Amino acid sequence: DLIWLYIGGMGLSLIVQFILSSKAYVHSSKVTFMISKKLRFILGDKLFKVGLGKLQKHDSGYFSSLILQDIRTFENFFSHSVPAILSGFFGVTTLLIFICFIDLRLGFLLILSVLSVLPFLYGANLIVEHFGKKHIESRQKMSSKFLEFYQGMKYIKSFNIIKKKFTMLDSVLKDFKKDSFLLEMIPGPTILLSFIMCELGFLFVIYKALDYYDNTTLTATYFIGFIILSYRVFEPVKLFLVDFLELRYMNNSLERIIEVLQYEEIDKYNPSLKIQNSSIHFKNVSFSYNKKEVLKDLTLSFKENQITALVGYSGEGKTTILNLIGRFWDVDGGEILIGGKEIRKHSLHELYKNISEVFQEVYLFNDSIYNNIKIAKPNAIDEEIFKVCKQARCDEFINRLENGIHTNIAEGGSKLSGGEKQRISIARALLKDSPIVLLDEATASLDPENESAIQQAIYQLTKNKTVIVIAHKLSTIQNADNIYVISNKKVLESGKHSDLMKINGKYKEMWDYQNSSKGWSIKNNF
Repeated sequence: DLIWLYIGGMGLSLIVQFILSSKAYVHSSKVTFMISKKLRFILGDKLFKVGLGKLQKHDSGYFSSLILQDIRTFENFFSHSVPAILSGFFGVTTLLIFICFIDLRLGFLLILSVLSVLPFLYGANLIVEHFGKKHIESRQKMSSKFLEFYQGMKYIKSFNIIKKKFTMLDSVLKDFKKDSFLLEMIPGPTILLSFIMCELGFLFVIYKALDYYDNTTLTATYFIGFIILSYRVFEPVKLFLVDFLELRYMNNSLERIIEVLQYEEIDKYNPSLKIQNSSIHFKNVSFSYNKKEVLKDLTLSFKENQITALVGYSGEGKTTILNLIGRFWDVDGGEILIGGKEIRKHSLHELYKNISEVFQEVYLFNDSIYNNIKIAKPNAIDEEIFKVCKQARCDEFINRLENGIHTNIAEGGSKLSGGEKQRISIARALLKDSPIVLLDEATASLDPENESAIQQAIYQLTKNKTVIVIAHKLSTIQNADNIYVISNKKVLESGKHSDLMKINGKYKEMWDYQNSSKGWSIKNNF
């Protein structure tokens, strides 16, 4: 009867263990994935608040690897290894305390046997720290090369360098294979030695237990109980040694995540401060890209409700001026005022709410045309979206698509031509209807047939707004209220088109060059 009672108790305890273990596993997984989801959102929010200059120190593969794979390492460890480590720790601690009650001498020897693995653990820690960092770097390079290979496929084929680029990709894949192998194999012998120490420790304490039993200082009951319990001590220790390597590897990933979370934010000022008017002033602004000076002591003004054009040869800093207004970078010296207030005192939300931009390089998201336009004004109704599509002449190519405005245009808008993407970008700016409009070669990719019509749409967009436009075609900015000629890091000339033509300076020189090039043609000399 007593035996059956024990068996029933054991069966009941197994059922309870199964229920509790299942609930613990599900709960730990839920908590882990919830934390990783929040961490990805926190990282995304952090990247939004950090200046582009900081982000561009790394390639695109760095942040892709960080948000996807480093957090995945974190997920795996906390959803699988942490429960095993915690249960093993409490299980071993409970057994050691119980064994100490059986025989304090044997308990002490068992504790020393467990602690004998610490030197091996320390060695494995150093090895994994070194090779783990190399493995993560190789993984990041592999991710970057894959992205570069995929995104540049059109150019790789057109220049017939697929063999060269594939060789480079093959090289980083081999490096990743080598570093993965080293990460697994180099710490392995250290852990195997620690396993051997566990076995030797177990044999040693059994030997001492036999000695105590032979000397009648340990009863047969306690001797058998000790043998059973002491072996159970070493199994969780062995599992912990393996999980510890995962912990050390995860720590490398965690260090990278913490490094990004500690980036200095540019969005840290009063969110309640509102932009009162849309005038923009540069006061002695200096700026450098990677220590290469682009602007020096630049002073200029963009008046409210006026169109101001920036002209100059390539590389003179015109696009940089727009980027500084959009706070993609911050100035090295001087200050930029919007509505009389220093630009850095406005929150990014307030700043971007008041600015519409049409970039020279248009990026579209892997979504429908409808949603790519609607991001400019999330609460826009269909009639507003259809109206701006017509104004930007998007309806011409939308009507040819099978699903119309709801057609998915793939990542980067790869299913559309350069001109079609630019028209969508103009439609977005029309929909946003912000008081400040920044135009960087807004019609550069358009055919002559559509350029005139879209110039009219841009004219509607820029009515009663502060407009800053960059244009290499000087004929498109003849009617601007003010033109700045940027040269040698500062303003060389300024004024209306007619005034600048009278000066007979840099602007007149550029105008004459463009007019003289209009009549060029390809001649057949054969």
